[in-house]
Amino acid sequence: MKKFLAVAVCLLGFAFSAQARAYQTGDVLLGAAFVASPLELGTDWGEVNVDDQTDNISHDAKLGHPGLGGEISALYFVHPRVALGVLAEDQNFDTDLSSGWEINTSTRQRNYMLASRVFLTDTENLYKVYLPLAVGVARTDMTVDFATNEHFRYTGFAGHAGLGVERALTDRWAVDLEVRYNVNRFHASKQISSGPHAGHHVTIYPRAAYVTASARVLYRI
Repeated sequence: MKKFLAVAVCLLGFAFSAQARAYQTGDVLLGAAFVASPLELGTDWGEVNVDDQTDNISHDAKLGHPGLGGEISALYFVHPRVALGVLAEDQNFDTDLSSGWEINTSTRQRNYMLASRVFLTDTENLYKVYLPLAVGVARTDMTVDFATNEHFRYTGFAGHAGLGVERALTDRWAVDLEVRYNVNRFHASKQISSGPHAGHHVTIYPRAAYVTASARVLYRI
């Protein structure tokens, strides 16, 4: 048993310390990631403006608790240092007390993007530094508790830019850690149906932007 464990440890150590071959034009990179978005104060950092246009009152409102979600991606290398492809992300910001309105809010956002990965270091390195860049659309559903849950939905422009570090495990498997800034246009309005704000016209704008951290597993075809 001890010999078996020793051999297994040696094999794992060899596999996880192996020098991966450089990316080549024509390679395909598949990825699956866990994403988290810690929210900060300010419209550009995970809050939106909520306007009661009937009473001419404006407050900020959180998207909800820090977001958690997942992402899948597929990238095709058009150059040994440049990959283009697509990604889809689904993230949920659970119910939290809004900072300005003192009401409960939660948000679900799904992103569908044309993505790219531009490597700043040689891709034959064990550790590779890269820029993740993407543009596409975000489908945002923000729920606000005005005695009844009111849904504010919007589909509009989305994009992100950031910095990542990829680490090769084997010739085909790798992992990466990534931080990026997500900007998403968000503009929705409706008439509140019930509660103390019944009949009031409420608008939520202009963006639902935040910083995301992700941990990803990658497989090269």
